[in-house]
This record gives sequence, structure tokens and C-alpha cells, in this order.
Amino acid sequence: EDTHAANIVTAVLADYRGLDTMLETTVIYLASVAVILIMSGKKSKSELELERDERTAYEAIRNFGTQEIWTVLPILIPILLLYAIYVLMHGEVSLGGGFQAGALIAMSYILYSLVEEEYERKLKLSQFSLMCIGAFGLLIYFSTGLLPTLFGGNFLEYGALPFPFMDEPERHSTGILMIEIGVTITVASSIITILNAILERKR
Repeated sequence: EDTHAANIVTAVLADYRGLDTMLETTVIYLASVAVILIMSGKKSKSELELERDERTAYEAIRNFGTQEIWTVLPILIPILLLYAIYVLMHGEVSLGGGFQAGALIAMSYILYSLVEEEYERKLKLSQFSLMCIGAFGLLIYFSTGLLPTLFGGNFLEYGALPFPFMDEPERHSTGILMIEIGVTITVASSIITILNAILERKR
């Protein structure tokens, strides 16, 4: 009744702990930044010569997989993406949300990277692109919280969002969807960044 949330989990995570959830998302993003800073150092010529004949973890996994696996994965990836969208869109009315949807999207991208050879890959995100995408997700979350304060509400008070064509429960639901989208974007980009950094390293 206090929050107009559809269930107690959403009320706790998005309302009573909304700021904490934003900071948790920020920690995940900072973790991916830390991984990039640690693992992206330039290597010396001698190190590069030693690694020339070694395979990345991506290549090792490709060699390990069977024809059946590579046949099923292209079918599985769209299903994972569809389920991620379902979890995201129902985050306000069910016990799902941005963290789960972000993890599913990240897994879809990693599986896609395993299926497609690097030179055939149409979608290849650089570390810089992933960092920008993750920051954009945080910006969506922060902006959703800040917007009500400009119209007389409190930070993350979704009912005070300036959407006059909606009643308060609808504004609340829309606000939660907006922060869930921000969480999804940041979590997905952060997980992809970390897994890419690990899988692209030499054995």
C-alpha cells in the first residue's frame, strides 16, 4: 500500500532499498572497470612471441565443442534473449528484474561469441563500447531517481515522476521499469566485459 508495488520483493528492492540497489549496480560496473585496468596492460615482445602459438580460451572451447552443440546454440540464443526481455518487462509484477535479465543477455552474447568466428562476427563490442554502455545504464537509473526531485518529490520517488497522463500507481510502475532497464544494461555490459577479458586471455 505504501509503494504501490505489485509484490513485497519489488517494494523492498526498488523502493525501500532503491538507493542501495543503485549502489550495487555501480559496484558491478566498477568491478568490470577494475578487470579492464588489471588485464589490459601491454605485453612485451618476448611475451607476445611466447603466446603466438597458444590458443585463447574461446578457441579452446570451440575445439572442445561437438557439432551437436554448435547446431543447438544458434537456436538457444534467441530463446535466451526473448526470456531476458520477458524477465525485464515483468520485473515489477514478478520476482525477476534487471539483474537476471542482464545476466541472460550477457550469456546470450558470450554464446554468440563462441558460435561465430571472430572474422565472421557481425556484433563485436570493444572494451570502450562496453564501458560506455554500462555507464549509460547507470545514468538511466540515476536520472530516474533525480527527476522526481525536480518536481517536488524525493530521490527515487517514482510516484512523483512528471508523467501527468498517468496516475500514481502507473507512474510508480513506469519508474521501476526505467531503473530495471538501467540495471539490465549495466549488468549485461559488465558481465560481458569481465567474461571477454578472461576468455580472450591466452592459456
